[in-house]
Amino acid sequence: ADYVAQPPLAMKKKTETTTILPKLPPLLVMRGEHDFVTAACTRAWKQDLWKQQERSAREVELAGTSHHGLLENGPLFGSVVESFLAEYDP
Repeated sequence: ADYVAQPPLAMKKKTETTTILPKLPPLLVMRGEHDFVTAACTRAWKQDLWKQQERSAREVELAGTSHHGLLENGPLFGSVVESFLAEYDP
């Protein structure tokens, strides 16, 4: 059978007493200080999508950038990614 991508919550398994969600990798969400993706947007995402990930999800606002932080301030973007990855691969 061909592989069909599906959202993680669609992969949950139910037992008689509980719902088991798949273990997802750590999550880093970056947005720019002047981004159209606002803090209100990410708050809504947290409520809906990150419930299982609260301990392993991080949001970072890149100072002085808009939606394209990698292009606008590559060194800042890189240091945030490097710091995040270093926590999981010391």
